[in-house]
Amino acid sequence: MGDLFCKPIDIVNGVETMTRDILCEINRCEWHDFVMLTKFPERVIPFILPDNLWMGVSIDGSIQSCRRVDQMMKWFPKNKRVLCIEPFLSCDVLIGSSVISPAFGFSWVIIGGMKKPRKVEPPAEWIEPFVRESRAWGIPLFIKDNVGYPEKIQEFPKEMRAKNAT
Repeated sequence: MGDLFCKPIDIVNGVETMTRDILCEINRCEWHDFVMLTKFPERVIPFILPDNLWMGVSIDGSIQSCRRVDQMMKWFPKNKRVLCIEPFLSCDVLIGSSVISPAFGFSWVIIGGMKKPRKVEPPAEWIEPFVRESRAWGIPLFIKDNVGYPEKIQEFPKEMRAKNAT
């Protein structure tokens, strides 16, 4: 997995051509839904995001995470915002902070553990507040297999399920 918006690779006339080409291909494959997460939401601004793309930010409790959520609220489509919580190291900063509140307009919450440079599985007590919050607000929750949470929760947004059911 990589971050498509991490660093300009091939810039032509101020537009990153590889990223543009990938987004055009996503748009062409309208029968599929795609999910992209970034730690650089400000680099998404120059691009037109396809309707079948769910765009989100990864947060980990750092100060940069707060900026990412703010930027996402300004620039990402309201009905397809994804929040990926990587609860490791500084997760305790996030607990009790109501990051899943509907005020942020999240359509989906994904929780994953850290794989590199070393594998870290957050304890269940770090995950439970996010499970409770997403349930309270009716926001679908997907807990990745690399977390080791005792309950398998892998929900998808209803818009994505409805589209793929046809």
